[in-house]
Amino acid sequence: MSCLSRFSRVVRLALAAALLLVGPLAEAQISDMNSAINKAGRQRMLSQRMAKAYLQIGLGVDVERSKRVLDNSIAVFDRQLVELKNYAPSTEIRSTYQQLEKEWIAYKDVLVGTVPNPDGARRVLDLSETVLQLAHAGTEQLVSISGSETGPLVGVAGRQRMLSQRIAKYYQAQVWGVSPANATVEFEKSRRSFAVGLKALSAAPSTTQAIRDVLEGARQHWMQYEPALDAGGGAHAQIADINAAINKAGRERMLSQRMAKLYLQIGQGVDAARSKQLLNDSVAQFDRQLVELKNFAPTPEIRETYLKLEKSWIAYKDVLIGASPSQQGGARVLALSDEVMQLANHGVGQLEKHAGTTAGRLVNLAGRQRMLSQRMALFYQAANWNIETGRALPEIDKARKEFNGALKELAAAPSNTSMLRDQLELARQQWFFFENAIDQRGSGESKLAVNVATTSERLLEVMDNIASLYERVGAK
Repeated sequence: MSCLSRFSRVVRLALAAALLLVGPLAEAQISDMNSAINKAGRQRMLSQRMAKAYLQIGLGVDVERSKRVLDNSIAVFDRQLVELKNYAPSTEIRSTYQQLEKEWIAYKDVLVGTVPNPDGARRVLDLSETVLQLAHAGTEQLVSISGSETGPLVGVAGRQRMLSQRIAKYYQAQVWGVSPANATVEFEKSRRSFAVGLKALSAAPSTTQAIRDVLEGARQHWMQYEPALDAGGGAHAQIADINAAINKAGRERMLSQRMAKLYLQIGQGVDAARSKQLLNDSVAQFDRQLVELKNFAPTPEIRETYLKLEKSWIAYKDVLIGASPSQQGGARVLALSDEVMQLANHGVGQLEKHAGTTAGRLVNLAGRQRMLSQRMALFYQAANWNIETGRALPEIDKARKEFNGALKELAAAPSNTSMLRDQLELARQQWFFFENAIDQRGSGESKLAVNVATTSERLLEVMDNIASLYERVGAK
């Protein structure tokens, strides 16, 4: 059975679970709150399914069926949007669906207005996320006022439908080479969320035997399907070329510092819930990319570097996730993050040298900015927790000088496209805010540490986009 065929079985079983929770569904007007939640959740799923179908058409994957799926999904989305607007039990929920209607018009124009192409695919991926966020907001609003035990379960079961399509969407985006910069993290997050959702539904007290049977079938097909994602080359596909390798190697270097920063933030209660999620995402991403880099390594010397990195990573990961964060653990994390960063940096340098191109250097240079942003934030949070306070300021100042110098070098690169110039200007603006945040030291106010946490993530996001853009420019 093909990867996509297995996945279609998972989708059908997740849908069956949702149907069992609410009873038979026709396409009539919404009759009650559970029916509204189910249809709202279906809008959420359709936002991802339409993007997936568009990408499949562009790739030539099951084209005729994908066209029918896209046409049918657009018709269902249109019809249900009208129903949800008419049903909306509050002005706030109605406002959400009016906003969704505006974004849907733009999304539909791209879906049906042009023959699928790479630029259109990137636009579709962007708009599908905007529509998803609004559809999700509407679903959550309905769940929050449902006043019943089954309402949240319908929401969770419906979300499984969306996650199944989102995973497939990012799979096809990677195959086509149009993945956004955050695709790896979002792909992994969706995979984990799908598995967690299956467990939550199975454990719900109100789950009947019929529903448990359906969920067990979904679990079994998920176990068959998930490994095919790795083998088949989704958002975690094997590395295609040397510039992609340099970018991923540079991201490992950044993650070495980001994970330490997040550990310290969790220990201090700084943006703790988000920091925990980001740490989990970062650990999973580091694991996956390390396997890819070992497999890609173009020389025995580079492979040896990644084998050494793997050994250091095992020790580092044990401290990161083996116990609750503490100041003693923080000192150990700081030391191990340096060790892992040095090996990751050596690997990037070897790959850049192997490439021997200006493009490779620019990918590395932009990628190093990601690491520097996290290193500055790491040492800020270390000093804030009284860990290696004497080392913190010199390390921050050293990284600041390197970041400023590299930003100027990137801005002067002759190969910069208009999109790169725009992103570099955005990076300069985000750097202004982040630099101001790390300069606010010594008052002991927790809100200052939160400001460093949030601004460092914003700067990281922009620099990650820039590194990926240089990777694409180098591939042309």
